[in-house]
Amino acid sequence: MNVYDQRRWEDGADAYRTAVDAVHVQRAGYLTEQGKAELAAQHANLYERLLECLLHLGRLDEAVAVLEQSKARNLLDLLANRDLGPPQAPPDLVHEYDRLRFVLRRLVTTSTADSGVSSQPDSSGSDGDTRGAPAATCEAVLAEQRRHALRRLEEVSAELHRYDPDFLPAAPPVRFADVAAAVPAAPDSAVVLLALREADATALLLRRTLDGAVEPPRMEDVIPLPDLSRAWLGRRLFGAGADDESVGLLYAYWTGDHAHWAADLDRLLGELGMRLVAPLLPRLRLLGVRHLLLVPHHELHLLPLHACWTLDASGARRYLVDEVAVGYTPSLAVLARTPARTLPPVPHILGVLNPDGSLVFAAHELAGIAPPLGQVRALEPAAATVTGVRAGLTDGEYAVTHFSCHGRYDLGDPLRSALLLHTQQQQLTLADLYGVGDDDAGPDASLADQGAPQAVPDGAGRLRLHQALVVMSACETALSTLSSPTDEYEGLPAGLLYAGAAAVLGTLWRVNDLSTAVLIRHFYKEWLDRPSAVPTTGGVGIAEALRRAQCIVREMTAARVLEEWLTEEAIAAIPSLWAQIHYGRMRDELRAGDPQARPFERVEYWAGACAIGHVW
Repeated sequence: MNVYDQRRWEDGADAYRTAVDAVHVQRAGYLTEQGKAELAAQHANLYERLLECLLHLGRLDEAVAVLEQSKARNLLDLLANRDLGPPQAPPDLVHEYDRLRFVLRRLVTTSTADSGVSSQPDSSGSDGDTRGAPAATCEAVLAEQRRHALRRLEEVSAELHRYDPDFLPAAPPVRFADVAAAVPAAPDSAVVLLALREADATALLLRRTLDGAVEPPRMEDVIPLPDLSRAWLGRRLFGAGADDESVGLLYAYWTGDHAHWAADLDRLLGELGMRLVAPLLPRLRLLGVRHLLLVPHHELHLLPLHACWTLDASGARRYLVDEVAVGYTPSLAVLARTPARTLPPVPHILGVLNPDGSLVFAAHELAGIAPPLGQVRALEPAAATVTGVRAGLTDGEYAVTHFSCHGRYDLGDPLRSALLLHTQQQQLTLADLYGVGDDDAGPDASLADQGAPQAVPDGAGRLRLHQALVVMSACETALSTLSSPTDEYEGLPAGLLYAGAAAVLGTLWRVNDLSTAVLIRHFYKEWLDRPSAVPTTGGVGIAEALRRAQCIVREMTAARVLEEWLTEEAIAAIPSLWAQIHYGRMRDELRAGDPQARPFERVEYWAGACAIGHVW
């Protein structure tokens, strides 16, 4: 029996600290993402056990640091490399190093079932196409490409060490001071870090004192969550067997079973209301918290925790957003490396609106914005290419960039998660945001085009953003890694934060066109309609504006939808005959029903949007 099983917490803390430090040093020496992921998976329980020992000992500053060190490690490493790379090394060399790491990861995860592979690389790294070759030949080519990419990565790493012999491709260990720097300054705000373990969970609450300092949590700020566990949540997300009414939320979603998904989502948010939110609320109310920054853990990143609900004394639902404005971050250490940006008095907004022409209400999302609220420039659909969008994103003129288009999350390769632009071949991918994609490469590009070793094409390279906010009013734009032994955060928000955006607004599922347009329209009104006394700070923050907009959508009546959105003129102006018929039927159904009914009150219509990053 080991020190953990014997509940020898002091000895356990010392032993697990030594082991965690050794894993960190070993991990820092790995060149490939695959090697880091395998090492982390082998030792994932070390962080969990060290955390529990520290909690039992009351060493809460260390507990916070250990929890943070276990979160979003790959993203934190990327941010550290961006900020702390060898200062004397040429920027192109540092970028090539990061690019090759992504290339090698993609080659490792690519199988011969993909669209095609390229032939033997030449000395320049450019490849031909062997689409249609036998599977054995394709696998041999892939293996050679992997070897070639690894050799090149080793060469670049050696070159970087010439500039800095101590350079390691990893962030330094997280300290409590790193975490404290990211705690919001507002007196009515707080941070809740969630630690989800196999058998139970814990919430740790952080906030600033009246003099602005951040102290370690007190014991009353450590809130046990005995009824919440990773095992329980896994059953709810991935299926629990024939004896349970749930087929698994994610299984229903990815198989297109909308009815089961919607029912499971509502049920799960109610259960999380009892298991997660109910234990937190007394402490939040006692402290007068009105703005809450949540740091989820593992699969909790996939859920709209702001929409967890409980029942009040009258039996009515109360959602978490009825109590507080909620923002999210992958980790406080990530947030500390993300710049906060203020909004100018009349912010310039770049709109990428309905670039493929298939969305009915996309153009309405920015329709209410005009000076002095803001100045909108809508990108012409034909200009919404990867090259055109990259140019707009990196133009320092725009404080806000707004995407209203289609989006998708790629389960097999998150780097291919994308915003879909003017055509199917024009996709702004996560790889593009990390600066390792190819301009204007589409889904039919060969493996060489999708990441085999080659020179960085003109116009590619790391993006440098200056936006206070990037809004992705598109499907699945806030999704991240579905399930892994470690807590990783890989999706479009991660790429935007890495590139320099201060905050991101995205969605967790395939969203409804009309209800999303209503939501975004009201979000901008609440956010940009600021009192003149505070022109650079905004009347409310991003999270509060989103909270208000979500409440408006949830409570909007059928009569109001008909009056403001489904008028005869609006439906007649829809260019698609099919869409005219669809929304005409919806209008007729609303007219025939109760005018006080609330057509968007279900969580699937309003809760998918979430605010990530500096959102106060």
